[in-house]
Amino acid sequence: MERAPQLLQGPLASSHRPRVVLTEISNDSSGDEAICLAAAARFERAGASVTALYRKDLREHFAQAGLASVLQVRLPLRDEFPGVRTRSELVRQFATRHPRRFLRAVRTLAQADLLASVPGQKLMDRRPIRRNLALTALAQQLGVPTCFLHQSYGPISDPVDRTLVAEILSDCTAVLVRDDKSAELLRSIGVRPDRLVRCRDAVFGEPYAPPGAVEFGVGVNIRSGPGTHVTGEGFTRFVEVYRARRPDRRILVYTTTRDIPEDMQRRARALGCEVEPAMPRHPNYLRAIGRCAVNVSDSYHGVLFSMLAGRPVISCQPDYASFKLEGIHGAPEDAVVVMPGLTSKREAERVGARVFALEDDASAALASQARIVALGRALCEAGWSAVLEPLRVRAAGARVPSELSSRWLSALRGIVGLPRRGFAEGR
Repeated sequence: MERAPQLLQGPLASSHRPRVVLTEISNDSSGDEAICLAAAARFERAGASVTALYRKDLREHFAQAGLASVLQVRLPLRDEFPGVRTRSELVRQFATRHPRRFLRAVRTLAQADLLASVPGQKLMDRRPIRRNLALTALAQQLGVPTCFLHQSYGPISDPVDRTLVAEILSDCTAVLVRDDKSAELLRSIGVRPDRLVRCRDAVFGEPYAPPGAVEFGVGVNIRSGPGTHVTGEGFTRFVEVYRARRPDRRILVYTTTRDIPEDMQRRARALGCEVEPAMPRHPNYLRAIGRCAVNVSDSYHGVLFSMLAGRPVISCQPDYASFKLEGIHGAPEDAVVVMPGLTSKREAERVGARVFALEDDASAALASQARIVALGRALCEAGWSAVLEPLRVRAAGARVPSELSSRWLSALRGIVGLPRRGFAEGR
């Protein structure tokens, strides 16, 4: 990546405490939670105040992580904004289709020094790309600095989506790219190279509770709902294959993405597996994973947590066609082999064969994973340094909130073309 981030040490020195807004937060996975908490903690340690725009309340999760001071503003967006081709059109549709939520977003952004888009706002095929860009587009129209934190991008097939992503990301102060294949994609669609910052996922830079001691022969991380690569048939066949070769070893079924549905719980228990149906919460992401000698996961963060726990992991396709695991290595010999998952009997047998190979000798896999983790920690910190740089500059200037709010509201009326009365009342 072309950009060399400037390293910053300690809190931001300024009489003005910077205000950071984190974009719409979901909480469908342990990884979503971990990234959100990491972002809030990093900004607070740098001396900023943090506001989180959320779909699902994270009050208890923030408190548990010692971040009770984070302010939450509920701002769920469900619209996919069809027909939008440009940033200005996206902001205009946001304002006219959802005026109350738009006004709430404006009021939140009126005091912001930075809008940071957290991972989970996926920019890839089969995801609502325009919706996931809406708040960033609004902030940019208002002149608020924006950035994207430690994320993966693509694939993005629609030419209109590619153009819109390039327009908005090119106007960010920093776009943190957590895998090298995503960086190739962003450059190919026209994102300004000087905006791209090579990094790795935020969880590489955070301390978590230690992993549990090994109790199970294998752990199967079940991802349910959209993006799953586990079927009932495939899972059943995997258990049969494993039981045939390892009749005395226990199998743990757990999840880091959405709680395990009742029907899958029943299936797993009927096959003699032990089940932990609820997602792990901060700071215990490594506990269940650490209890397994080998893990099988189609969850991106499930794979990373296994690496952090020092347990060999078989990586299955995460999400849809995402290539986010394929670009996290440094040396070519450390490239992650991504399998299709427990999608059929045949694929389950292939995964089983890989499990047995790791049980026989996991030394090479563990050494490769350790190098990925070491690189991840270093590049994660480089990403955070690049994000703090614009905050330090922004914090140096004094601001007058009442004048700023008034100026922005006047500007907004021109941006979205709303009458003064209709905008003020948020109708």
